[in-house]
Amino acid sequence: MKHFLLLGLAILALGACQQDPKTDPPAEPSNMAGCEARGGTWGVAGLLQEPICTLPTPDAGKACSVESDCTGMCMADTKTCSTVTPLFGCHVFLDDDGTTYEMCID
Repeated sequence: MKHFLLLGLAILALGACQQDPKTDPPAEPSNMAGCEARGGTWGVAGLLQEPICTLPTPDAGKACSVESDCTGMCMADTKTCSTVTPLFGCHVFLDDDGTTYEMCID
């Protein structure tokens, strides 16, 4: 009886260590399911012909005056943090000195 109890506890412990694919997305959003589970959009972006995951930034739309105010990029035209990462296209950003610069990301 004691062996059955220990075996049952061992099985429960092992089961608790396994990742549940329905609720635990992969550490990196490297596939459609993992991307969407993290709130991202899966698809072709920029000039890249392979699908990638575009994730929302946690501070999207927050006011910024320098790049380090954002987890993404500080947009010079609106002085707000970018809404997604990676961000593709040509944009004007604010650097860490508050100086504007234009960069095209594809």
